[in-house]
Amino acid sequence: MKGFRATSGTTPMQCLTHMRIETAKKLLEGSELSLAEIGARCGFADQSHFARVFSARRGAPRGA
Repeated sequence: MKGFRATSGTTPMQCLTHMRIETAKKLLEGSELSLAEIGARCGFADQSHFARVFSARRGAPRGA
């Protein structure tokens, strides 16, 4: 993990969360999927978890 952080500046979990949020952002902008469907497709445990992490990183998701 030290090598990953030294090269990327983040932990593996932070990197994974960032990738999930970026994917969710694209789905929110370009699809008619529900928040629950988007959260599940991006690897979040449930809609609540997705909404909490998304709003903490990017602002409130649509429909929240």
